Amino acid sequence: IVNLGSGNMPRIEGAVNVDFFEYENVDLVCDIHDLPFHDSSIDSVMSSAVLEHVKDPDIVIKEINRVLKKGGLVYASIPFMQPFHASPADYQRYTLPGIENLHKDFEIVESGVLGGPVSGFLWVFQDFIALSLSFGSNKIRNLILILMMVLTWPIKFLDLLFRRFPTARNLASSFYVIGRKL
Repeated sequence: IVNLGSGNMPRIEGAVNVDFFEYENVDLVCDIHDLPFHDSSIDSVMSSAVLEHVKDPDIVIKEINRVLKKGGLVYASIPFMQPFHASPADYQRYTLPGIENLHKDFEIVESGVLGGPVSGFLWVFQDFIALSLSFGSNKIRNLILILMMVLTWPIKFLDLLFRRFPTARNLASSFYVIGRKL
């Protein structure tokens, strides 16, 4: 299993953590546009909230397809209704049909809403309140944002209900796709 854009996520047994930056839990530092793995050598690849941070997600997806064994699985999640969040950059958002299209060379096994509409709304709301009350100060904005996140996080539990609605995809915070290499 290769975990692309792992950041400092805890290690998963049997997984290789890959990131652009050298964090404590990263096994391999590289640009995921050019993966240093042999063709058809990997069983599974995951990228959780990573593809919005790469300049060319199509190239990354082709690289994932190249390194996966036939029948190998890819899991990807990507934001839809989320504010800008650079790490180090932030380039795009995708709808559900958009993330499925990005993975068009895979058999789509499953896809759907990951972060529901309440999460999407709260993220934008929290950022808006922080922006409005910060008077242009980044330090004040960050403090207010943290305060807003602490005060409103329990509301996210409403997503357990709302993300099941068919129209949740219109305002979802994020989507996921599971694909199988053909």
